[in-house]
Amino acid sequence: MTTTSHTAPGPFAGYLFQKDLGPLILFRLEDGQSLTLERQSDLAVLAVEGGVVAEIEAKHSIEKRSFLSSKSVSLWKTLALWLPRVNQPGLLPPRFRLVTSSFLKGRLKLLADPEDARKASQIEALCDELDEAAETSSNKKIAEQLQAWKETKREHRFALLQRTTALAGKLGLSSIQQQLRQKIIDPAIKYCNTGPGFPYEL
Repeated sequence: MTTTSHTAPGPFAGYLFQKDLGPLILFRLEDGQSLTLERQSDLAVLAVEGGVVAEIEAKHSIEKRSFLSSKSVSLWKTLALWLPRVNQPGLLPPRFRLVTSSFLKGRLKLLADPEDARKASQIEALCDELDEAAETSSNKKIAEQLQAWKETKREHRFALLQRTTALAGKLGLSSIQQQLRQKIIDPAIKYCNTGPGFPYEL
C-alpha cells in the first residue's frame, strides 16, 4: 500500500502543519495584534481595531518533493478564497500569505519575492499564465474556483497577486515542530523543572 497526500496521513499532517504554524506566527506579531484560527483563512492576523492585516493559508504535502503550479488544486482553492477580499468597497485588502511545504513552479516563483521587488510586468505575466490555466483546465474538482477567477475583473486578479507572498519549500511539518520545541516546549519544560513547581503533590 502506498501513501499519498489523499490518504489518512496526508490530511492529518496538513492539520498538524496548520495547527503548529500558529504559535510560531504569534512570536512575530506586533503589539496589539492577535491571531485567529479558521475565521477568514486557515489563520488570520488582526489589528488592534479588529481589521484583518494578513490572511494565511497553510498547505502541506507529505510527498518528498512536491510542486505547486498553475494547475494545482490547492492553489486554485486558495485564490478563490481570497478573491472576494480584494473587492471590498472602502476597505484596504489584507496581505495574503501562502505557507506551503511544496516548491513553486513556473511564474508562481514570483510570489516568493518581496512585494516591492516585483515589477508590474512580472505580475501581468503571472496573471496571464493563470488566465490561460483557468481557460484550458478541465479539472472538475476546481471548476467553481476557475469560474470565479474568470468572472473576476482583471484589476482585482492583479491586485490579489500583487498582495500575495509565498513561503514555499522551506517549512515542513518536522521543521515547524523542531522550531516549536526550541522556542516554546523546551523553555517551558526547563521552567517547570527549575521554577516553583506544583503547590501540591499529585
